[in-house]
Amino acid sequence: METIAVYWEETIRTYGIQVEKNLCWVQADILLPKVDAMGQLLAELGEDGTKPRLILGHQFEAGHLRISMVFQEKFKKQLVQFTTRPAVEDVSSSLVIDCPVEMLYFHGPHFGDRYGIADMAATALKNKGIRFMAMGCSAASVHLVFPENVGDRAKKALGSVFNTP
Repeated sequence: METIAVYWEETIRTYGIQVEKNLCWVQADILLPKVDAMGQLLAELGEDGTKPRLILGHQFEAGHLRISMVFQEKFKKQLVQFTTRPAVEDVSSSLVIDCPVEMLYFHGPHFGDRYGIADMAATALKNKGIRFMAMGCSAASVHLVFPENVGDRAKKALGSVFNTP
């Protein structure tokens, strides 16, 4: 016998919602057989201190992985140089850099044990007409990437369903 418990809050508790500004978003589409090569190139990029704030990945069509990465805007020059390297062009069928962007993130108790957290966030944003570029969720964390000047408005919209201390 299996026991299932459901926990639901009308306003979901968080440990706070943070907005980071002056960031760059990099999106690359990679053929699955070339993922190892891209991993090595990203490791080389990180060796000079160009470290990502967030990396998301998903298979968007058969045989292709899309990775989205967020970096501090101070690394824009290194990112542009990186994306124009022939080795990078060989492993990525499409590469886009967008600067500046903003990232909003929040964490909450037992998010990984509960369903509907991401949906509640997306619905709250949709109800206010706010679109996001990317969303990543893992265990107790939710990260959203927005165009410039949207993060603060998104934070306010999320306040309707998420309680922050």
